Amino acid sequence: MRRSGEATLASVIGRLYGERVRRVAAVLVVSAEVVWFALLTEATETVVTAMTPWDPTLVLVGTALVFVAYTALGGQRAVVRTDLLQLALMAASLLGVALPLAVASLARTGVPARLLRFPVGPGFSWLDVLGLLVLVGLPHAVGSDVWAKLLSARDEASARRGTLGASGVKLAFGLACAVVALAGVAAGVGGPPSALLPATVRELAGPAVAPFLLVGLVATMQSSSDSVLLSAASATTHDLLRLRSPGAVRLFVGLYGVLGLLVALALRDLVETFRLGYTLFASALILPTLAGFATGWKVRPRFAAAAMLLGGGVALAQRFLGLGGLDPVLAGTAVNAAVLAAGTRRARPATPGR
Repeated sequence: MRRSGEATLASVIGRLYGERVRRVAAVLVVSAEVVWFALLTEATETVVTAMTPWDPTLVLVGTALVFVAYTALGGQRAVVRTDLLQLALMAASLLGVALPLAVASLARTGVPARLLRFPVGPGFSWLDVLGLLVLVGLPHAVGSDVWAKLLSARDEASARRGTLGASGVKLAFGLACAVVALAGVAAGVGGPPSALLPATVRELAGPAVAPFLLVGLVATMQSSSDSVLLSAASATTHDLLRLRSPGAVRLFVGLYGVLGLLVALALRDLVETFRLGYTLFASALILPTLAGFATGWKVRPRFAAAAMLLGGGVALAQRFLGLGGLDPVLAGTAVNAAVLAAGTRRARPATPGR
């Protein structure tokens, strides 16, 4: 990705399929990023209100304002530098404190055996596994905020080291969160499922240590919220409007922050917001992007654009209308794949001397 010299996911897609498809991709990227920003503000609200008596709406609005302010003021350089601080806070709180406390708690209570059945179990089928692999697995191969970091890396070696390092760190954080969640279930921590992690941290750490862990959990959301805002603003200025103005980027960071806040205020459901953002992105953008890199085959540009729009549209319709009970991301991805297959042909061999 770094070798391409492009600046955004949409511009990479434009290199593969042309300018019209680039604009379609940019619109879809912006739409998904706005929902993701809503998700991250809701997640921060969930963490903060699980540990404080503060009003949820005020926390939500304050969170959005803070995220927008420092992202607009500092841009990509500020995001990268604050990511280092946020990573340190996450490692210290989740790996250094919460994980040992959870392991000690599980040693006392035992691990809930019913939750150790993997990857399927009661109420979670192989179709559910496939749906989650598509929903949150494929965005690790094609992700607008992830690619933004790769494309802005100093050089290819930095991008490679960052990718490998982030993969290991994310695995460690994911396992730590799973262990903390198991400890919470075993200890009988109540409340809504979306608040299980912060509620368990509060229960295990006690009033003296819990505020420190709260900061680490909020840093987890901060490390992504600024990236999605910048990705949405960059897709607008770079791919839709073709502007090279830091002022315009700041303007759109603020605009998309407000739109994301409105989405969060309208939905107020962490799990549904999570599924909405990932469903739109995974069903629309990932397969056409991966297909563009396939050797020996070529997808016609108009079919790539149609796959993006129809895949995302079917997924959203299924999400809101619930026709037939099929997982929305699987329905949208299936339509996306069918359209791509219809528009795929063997690439012509290169002419000698060219």
